[in-house]
Amino acid sequence: MTGPQRAFPVWDGVPGYEFESPRASRRPPADHPGTGPQATRGPVAPESEARRFRYTSTVSQPIPGPPSAWPGDEPAPWSRGEPAPWSSDEPTAPGFEFDAAGHRFGGAARRFDATGQPADRDRDRDRDPDPDRRSPRDARTEWARLLRSFLPEPVKRNWFAEFRSALHFRGAGVRVIIPILAMVMFGVAVAVIAGANSQNGPAPPPSALGFAPATLAGNAFSAAASGRGISQTLGPMTSDGAEIVAVGSQQGARIARAQFFVSTDDGRTWSMGHVRAPDGGPPPPGYAARFVAGGQGAWVAIGPASIWTSPDGRTWTLSSTVGLPLLPGDQISVVKRTAAGFIAAGSNVPGGNAAASTPVVFVSANGISWQRLGASQLRLGTSTAGNTAASTSHVLDIRYAAVYRNQILIAGDVSVIRNTRTKTTGMTSAAWLSDNGGATWTLAVPPGPAGISAPARHAAQAQAQISGVAVTADGFILLRPATVASTGARKPAVDVYRSANGTAWTFEATLAATAKAGFTTDMVNGSPDGAVVTGQAGPALIAFASADGASWRQTPAFGTAATQDVSGVAMAQGGTVVAAGTTTNDPDSRQPLLTVLAAPGAAPGAPQGSTQAAPQRVDIAKIPGAVDPELAVNDVAAGGGMQVAVGSANGYPAAWTSANGGVTWTQASGQTPAVLNRPGVQQLSSVTFGPDGWLAVGGVIAVAAQHPVVLTSGNGSVWGAADREPAFSQPGLVTEQAAAAPTTGYVIVGYQAVAGRTIAAAWYSAGLTGWQRAGDAVSGHGGPGALDGPGASRQMRAVTAGPRGFVAVGAVGNAPAAWTSPNGQAWTQQNVPLPVGATRAVLQHVASNGRTVVAVGTALTTTGQQLPFAATSADGGTTWTESALPVPQGRAFVTALASTGASTGTSSQFLATGTFGSTPGHQDVVVWTSATGSAWQAVTPSGQGLTGTGIQAITGLDVSDQTLTGVGFTATPGGEQPVFWQSPLR
Repeated sequence: MTGPQRAFPVWDGVPGYEFESPRASRRPPADHPGTGPQATRGPVAPESEARRFRYTSTVSQPIPGPPSAWPGDEPAPWSRGEPAPWSSDEPTAPGFEFDAAGHRFGGAARRFDATGQPADRDRDRDRDPDPDRRSPRDARTEWARLLRSFLPEPVKRNWFAEFRSALHFRGAGVRVIIPILAMVMFGVAVAVIAGANSQNGPAPPPSALGFAPATLAGNAFSAAASGRGISQTLGPMTSDGAEIVAVGSQQGARIARAQFFVSTDDGRTWSMGHVRAPDGGPPPPGYAARFVAGGQGAWVAIGPASIWTSPDGRTWTLSSTVGLPLLPGDQISVVKRTAAGFIAAGSNVPGGNAAASTPVVFVSANGISWQRLGASQLRLGTSTAGNTAASTSHVLDIRYAAVYRNQILIAGDVSVIRNTRTKTTGMTSAAWLSDNGGATWTLAVPPGPAGISAPARHAAQAQAQISGVAVTADGFILLRPATVASTGARKPAVDVYRSANGTAWTFEATLAATAKAGFTTDMVNGSPDGAVVTGQAGPALIAFASADGASWRQTPAFGTAATQDVSGVAMAQGGTVVAAGTTTNDPDSRQPLLTVLAAPGAAPGAPQGSTQAAPQRVDIAKIPGAVDPELAVNDVAAGGGMQVAVGSANGYPAAWTSANGGVTWTQASGQTPAVLNRPGVQQLSSVTFGPDGWLAVGGVIAVAAQHPVVLTSGNGSVWGAADREPAFSQPGLVTEQAAAAPTTGYVIVGYQAVAGRTIAAAWYSAGLTGWQRAGDAVSGHGGPGALDGPGASRQMRAVTAGPRGFVAVGAVGNAPAAWTSPNGQAWTQQNVPLPVGATRAVLQHVASNGRTVVAVGTALTTTGQQLPFAATSADGGTTWTESALPVPQGRAFVTALASTGASTGTSSQFLATGTFGSTPGHQDVVVWTSATGSAWQAVTPSGQGLTGTGIQAITGLDVSDQTLTGVGFTATPGGEQPVFWQSPLR
């Protein structure tokens, strides 16, 4: 049985860009040998603050090979939000994720870099991947003919990013997408494509290879909608009258998805925005947005590798999978709607040197095409008459922006040399104004407190920084951190200044909850309906709101800083405040939060005479399409008169049993709760049946430290934990797949990360207990080191049992590899040739039928193409020849493999499933069949769960009683669920 090993991000991201941020990669450490709508002019642009992302040069740079598929690759960095780094730890994965861990500090906007982590200065501030056997010449001829059919285009993008954008699901880490020219399809319900070696036999008629559709099995394999195992986060938000839009992301399920939460009635009811590709079809997974701005008929949402546009805030089109025209070092802090279109601003940090950073601005008329303006074009001055110290200052960045009519106000940090002799520097802030769409700028607020200050009698002590800017119907407001007198040390507060034109400023108020608690600014936003500031008062999260910037009201506390992170706030009509955030108190589940704070007397059912409505928490689970439970069915096996499927449910390893051929399923339990209810997010990826019962293996996906998951059961219904035995106790171990033989017992294969490289690993047991780890193996030439010797990294990816013992496959360095063993204890490495024209290859699945062993995997060619291929051995795994797997259309990769001839007597002895498609967001199931394992034919079955909108995949296969059984999933931007597939073999 072949089951996928899901790659999963760590929970430290933001709602994100590729739905990933530094994630816990299941990939071993590296071996180091060698048109959107035109904007219309509006009176005031909505405001919002968001976290920051930055450019990562790998966005447009190819990498040598597929992460997770190759033993020598570096771990894929990935963060749990969709706005994480350009690839959030991974070399450009589409989409990103917001940091899962909440970060707070005293400022309205916090900047995040491409990895989803705080930008440099903020980080400092906090401290806080033998029949019909053909000759090698035949194989070379086949591969050469197939390769000549390709157009040798240069690689323009990171191919792993394209892979992940095409399919984000469990097991993606060890599977690859393969581009190939479209082949001719025929048939009505089923299209049969002749194999690459058509001379080896004619393709059978479609009726001979017809497959039944799959069954949607979300109810059969049930999981309570607890939210555990899912990282779902909300980012910034903006408003336009009664309409409010917040950007977010969900990951933890098989694919990552960008999300838009929309309310058109001041936050009273919510729905999910419709997302689509430019052609109207489903968009690829990931590509979540980090920032959103809009109104007056034009909206835009931006992520590190994405631009979404909308005419109304409700229907969103993924207009670009490249994003802004960033240069190395560029970081974005804020995006706003302007009278002329849109503006994005931030900084360029060369080589990560924060002290040498400079401001950067991007402007656009339609949200799709952007112009970059660097420091030399912006010419942001800091000097005014009488302010000679400003001549020694250096503008570092743009942190905030606000738009009032045709005026744009930006503010950022300025470094000032306070002592010219000692070169001592200090940090202050300044603001600049533009009335021509950002083409030119004039100094509006000079650096330091001399720029604008409160009256002399003012009790608060204002500081030299700016902590936010926003607008109301009357003009701009600007915030400065301050302190107020209290018992003992002074407490933090916020001074508010107001201006009708951005140049003449008047002190209006000091915001402080109480003298004892103080108030520290977090998020600032504004609109024609007023301005709102969120922050922390002691342990509580509160907000101050104002219709005009002069008179402010404090809202009731709507949460605590210890349990949630505020990521956005908006002011809707009538003074209603809506805050967005994400829970932070459960490491195994990050959940979105929307809180509505109605204006005094405006809440439905508010008591007569009440002055302040209680905060209303939006039930996210009641928003159609907003929430998916974490539920995956990865593999299936039959034995002992029953079937067992394994995967995960709510982030826990899970198994289900069926005694009626898959009609109904019952979830299994552990001998004790701790067997399955494990810390972190874990899964089972492979299951097998042997003489003593059932064996299932898997691993940690996120949160907890990586370690094997090995479960055993005599009856499939109650499971015990074998991974507590000493053989599985070393660090860095990964268990990939298990197999069982009638007389020699059980074997598990995988690998171990040791000192920057990987070594192959295997375990054996005569029964279900007493596990031992296999020692080093000998190579086919008799030398040592086939498992853990020096040199290239080694990984065992899959294993099968045959009449001569066990055969495992994987990779050694850049070459595919196989190992044989009579009993799982002593292994011999066998040479597997690289496919002709390939530079790297890995075998990912293996199956046997008598002495014939077949393995399938992925090869990378010299032109950057990724191709699915098969390797066949007629002598039980000792010698191998390779062959091509034809691809119906677009790109394809293999997801599962099974032997169909041993128990059924069918003419086709091997069957593999994969996924193919012309676009990343539309992938259907392809079935490859072969009578010998050498000549393959492709079939594209139709029907539910196999073809249709979104992504379909069969990830586990088993054959029993003349019936092929498969499990997998179907996923669209609106949700996903498991599928159960059965079809009679003919």
